[in-house]
Amino acid sequence: GIGTSYCAASTNSTGATGVISASGSASVTANSLTLTASSLPASQFGMFIVSANQGSATVSAGVLCLSGQIGRFSAPGQIQNSGPTGTFDLGIDLSANWPVVGVQNVNPGETWHFSTWYRDQGQVSNFTNGLSILFQ
Repeated sequence: GIGTSYCAASTNSTGATGVISASGSASVTANSLTLTASSLPASQFGMFIVSANQGSATVSAGVLCLSGQIGRFSAPGQIQNSGPTGTFDLGIDLSANWPVVGVQNVNPGETWHFSTWYRDQGQVSNFTNGLSILFQ
């Protein structure tokens, strides 16, 4: 896979911890990065989130592995549903405006940190582990 996992996630209502992973390429010019969230509760909504900073703060039922300014991949079509398998993924357009205020795009040599916010039981929020990706 692509990236380095950090910051342990909290157990969710399935008894597992949500996991974020990446596939494709960390090359900005290749522009073929896909993020995947797995081991989530079935049929719950969620979205990928990103920051320039790692973190570890308890929020709702989970641990948010990001800090500072956090961007959300929440444009139309980016909010996902985990369906019966408890999994969703999203192709990330590295050439598009980045969802962090003041950041136009990703540049080679930058490291960005990702996680997934998702609904757990009812109105409870939870998060996957964190994933750091050094872009080339």
